[in-house]
Amino acid sequence: MQSYLIERNFGHITPEQLAAGGSKSKQCAAEDFADTIVWKQSHALDTANGLVTYCLYEAASEDTIREHATAAGLPCDKISAVQVVGPDDFE
Repeated sequence: MQSYLIERNFGHITPEQLAAGGSKSKQCAAEDFADTIVWKQSHALDTANGLVTYCLYEAASEDTIREHATAAGLPCDKISAVQVVGPDDFE
């Protein structure tokens, strides 16, 4: 599967709304997309316009990412195919 970085602009939401969205995303991935999507991690930023998250997923396609976001009721503002690298990849 390909790795994707997804930008989600939530606007001004409460911590409870964020938790509910995360739970729904996890549940939806497990129940409806078990063989086609894996949520690896997310980073959340508070901005003047509200909460923005950058989520790393492995998925079968960009369409799978969009379908999952729709099913989970999450925004999906930008999808970028990425290569994941870390310190262990370098000497």
